[in-house]
Amino acid sequence: MQCYTGVSGLKQMQLARRVRIWSCRFLIGFALAAPLPAEEAPAPSSALAEASGGPGAAASPATLMPLVPGRNRIVTTGKFSTGLASDFQLTLGGEFSDGIAQQNGLTVDVKNVLRNNAVLRFTAWNTLDTKDGGNDWIASVNYIQPLKRWESGDLSLNTGIHRWQFPSVLSGGSDYIVDSGLIWNQQAGPLGFTLDANVKTLASAPTRNGVGGQIYYFRATTAHPLRRAGKWDLALLHGPSFTHANRFYGCRGARVFRYEAGVTVNVGRFSADALFRPQIALQGRIPEHNFWSAGISYVLW
Repeated sequence: MQCYTGVSGLKQMQLARRVRIWSCRFLIGFALAAPLPAEEAPAPSSALAEASGGPGAAASPATLMPLVPGRNRIVTTGKFSTGLASDFQLTLGGEFSDGIAQQNGLTVDVKNVLRNNAVLRFTAWNTLDTKDGGNDWIASVNYIQPLKRWESGDLSLNTGIHRWQFPSVLSGGSDYIVDSGLIWNQQAGPLGFTLDANVKTLASAPTRNGVGGQIYYFRATTAHPLRRAGKWDLALLHGPSFTHANRFYGCRGARVFRYEAGVTVNVGRFSADALFRPQIALQGRIPEHNFWSAGISYVLW
């Protein structure tokens, strides 16, 4: 794999102005709407979000069964997702599908491992190019543990190991990634806000190029419940994300800025969602692209 960089002075000025405009819009929106905790906020299907180093949506939380005061039993949940996306898109900004991408994901959460409310998460995800048959996949194990809870919200630590197998990406990728980050959840009434600050470090690759390099990924999501009636509910989710690279396969500097908006409908164990996410390129030869996805999920147990 390799990475393209370089931006003209004029383009840098244009991009800076556009990012300032997007940032102002986000700050205004955040000031008007306060957020809610991750377990209460609906989330898009993990299989459809993108290959941003792995799917991230949690399976639906299980009902905890206390054994003794202050201690909870280990419980598991499983969730399967499937759907279509405009292409196979990476966090660094590249897109590598000739046709529509058919994407699938399976997430298994084991809750209360080692401590209450900690989650050991196993994830498998793949994307299939419907035109040329190219298949790329991710397998990952993450441990998400609560660090601190305040009246206004809570902070969690996320660590894990990912296996990336991306034959469709440039000269091909077969990598091991060390995943780490912090997740902040906040709520005010029915509205919710999640901030994810994530670092992915290239631990092993077929070539030594970029080993030890990192991707820095920042994402903010606000959830707005729109309608709830009986067993179903409808919600709007939106927010910005930003990617920066440090020697990751030779990539350096600010890469892309995105703003996504989507709707999700939950009915019992089923959920359906649709997402639209325009991308602003912050370096030359990165495509400015409008990503979309749509799919369904089912909580298996």
